[in-house]
Amino acid sequence: MAVDGVDVTTRCFYVGASSASCTYGPLEPGAHLVEASVSDNAGNSTAVSKTFNLNNTLPRIVSISPSGWTSGASPLVTIEVTDPETGIEPDSLQMWNSPDNNVPPLDGCVTTVISATSASLSCQLPAQPEGPVNLYFHAHSRTASVVWNLTGMIKVDTQAPAISNVTPAGWVGSGVYSISAEYADPAPGLMSSVSASIDAGPALYPCSVAAGRISCNYLSGIAEGPHTLTIVARDAAGNITTSTTSFGIDLTPPVITGISPAGLIDGGPVTVAASLADAGSGINPATARVRLDGALLEGCAIASGSVSCPAGEPAPGAHSIEVSVVDNVGRGASAAGSFTVESNPPPVVAAAGDVSVVEGSQAVNGIAASDPDGDELILTASVGQLASDGAGGWVWTCSPADGPGDSGTVTITADDGRGGSAAAGFELTVVNAAPVAGAISAPVDPQLSGTTAAASATFTDAGTDDAHAAVWDWGDGTTSAATVVEAAGSGTASGSHAYTSAGVYTVSLTVIDGDGGSAFRSFKYVVVYDPEAGFVTGGGWIDSPAGAYASDPFLAGKASFGFVSRYRKGANVPTGQTEFQFKAGSLNFHSSTYEWLVVAGSKAKYKGSGAINGAGDYGFMLTAIDGTAENGGDRFRIRIWDRASGAVVYDNQAGAPDDADAATALGGGSIVIHKG
Repeated sequence: MAVDGVDVTTRCFYVGASSASCTYGPLEPGAHLVEASVSDNAGNSTAVSKTFNLNNTLPRIVSISPSGWTSGASPLVTIEVTDPETGIEPDSLQMWNSPDNNVPPLDGCVTTVISATSASLSCQLPAQPEGPVNLYFHAHSRTASVVWNLTGMIKVDTQAPAISNVTPAGWVGSGVYSISAEYADPAPGLMSSVSASIDAGPALYPCSVAAGRISCNYLSGIAEGPHTLTIVARDAAGNITTSTTSFGIDLTPPVITGISPAGLIDGGPVTVAASLADAGSGINPATARVRLDGALLEGCAIASGSVSCPAGEPAPGAHSIEVSVVDNVGRGASAAGSFTVESNPPPVVAAAGDVSVVEGSQAVNGIAASDPDGDELILTASVGQLASDGAGGWVWTCSPADGPGDSGTVTITADDGRGGSAAAGFELTVVNAAPVAGAISAPVDPQLSGTTAAASATFTDAGTDDAHAAVWDWGDGTTSAATVVEAAGSGTASGSHAYTSAGVYTVSLTVIDGDGGSAFRSFKYVVVYDPEAGFVTGGGWIDSPAGAYASDPFLAGKASFGFVSRYRKGANVPTGQTEFQFKAGSLNFHSSTYEWLVVAGSKAKYKGSGAINGAGDYGFMLTAIDGTAENGGDRFRIRIWDRASGAVVYDNQAGAPDDADAATALGGGSIVIHKG
């Protein structure tokens, strides 16, 4: 055996009966000749030769893309591998993102033959964490059977830089600025580029980036007014951040105008005021100061556009004002003003005296007022109204609605319009007016015992603010509160009552206002009958007293009577006859109809109508007492009147109320109350 003509037989050894292996080297890369011969035991021999090329250069990575930092979390990675001697076997290229060989290689990769000695592999990585990412590759040459392991790296950065604390911001008071900001990035120190511009103008240079800070010097002045600062930062991975900040340039101090008061003014309370303006950063209200005659005023109302301070009542004479303020970039301004207070004597005002009035009526008082220097006066009243009396004075009027609630002191104030004023007072006494009750509406027809009778009445009150209560007295010893409905002091009182006994009842109503005033009204009569209570009969005579016969009050003498009055079964109107004769007066009365009959114990009363001497229309009411029951003797009364005029013709108890008991004793005869 010989290699390149060098005998290497001594380095050979047999492997079995039919092969041999020889070792020789190292050889230089390039072409080499191997010659071998073999002889058997019979002397036969054979010789062969073969030429081969030795390749000592391993596959290597030419490039990895993306190189450096990438902004994609799942980047497409391309690796180019070359073997300059024998070339790369394209199908042998594989990529991992893990050093673990037990993990399958990335799939979906694309292999591209670049040249006879180079090939590339492109693989889409799954999502990767921020920072450096190691990659692992396998490849072998076309003439080799050994797989070579290769490694590479990419760097992932998906987050844009963060820019903060940009200056200038807000309003500033200078035209030369150093623009700065702070930045932070997941790949520190790898800021690629920074630019800054104002109002979308050209980029400002020079700019520098170091230790987390961005600085861009701008040495020229910028016009007054609002501006926009834009900073654009790009990191090594290509992530871009744009920061926009508003700022303004204010080189002009505030302006103070409209200082008041100014010139000649009247005496009285004064408010010092001024208008404040700043076209740039605006007024700082907290810095506004106002001085009157050198003294700082307190209690000022300060806003961005004005200042107003109460200054009391400056004395007559000249006064100075100084106003100062600072804007929001620290520039200050001040302005001065002055005014003179003219001497102004106050007016004189007086009332004629105190006033007393009933509520609901008009109160009147005379007011005298004058001004020493002839100023026109304006008069006001704390209560009521004022009007000129046409003769240089004033008339005060008022219509109080509630007494004594509206009583009090009335103050009249005179103002001369120049800060001079005067006041005078007088006492107003408002007297309560009692309410007035109207006629009572109640049943005029007789009411059956046990049924309910309703009554109502209206009332008024001059005191329109008064509230009212009312009480019904039903005439049978019982009372009840009325239901009151009212508005503005007037209303209606109503109620109802069930009478349990027959009788003739006077119903009365008392209305009371909230101040103790009251009104009383009565109704005559509510007649309650009971058909089961019995009936009355009588006959006899009485001595008619003087004053009984209206036509001749001095006439007296014997008068005779006879009557019967009863309810027929089921009837609600009584029947019977009544006759009364007073011969001395040629009076002969005879009944024609009855309206009602009331029998209560030993007393009976009934009402009806009839004629005198056979003519006319007369009403009558007869009251009788059966003296047997009371051991006092029978008693009789009859009252007769003209129904058209209401004039009384005869009454033997003249002047007594209709519900009074009979008081005239019989001279003869009897009166009997029949039961059942």
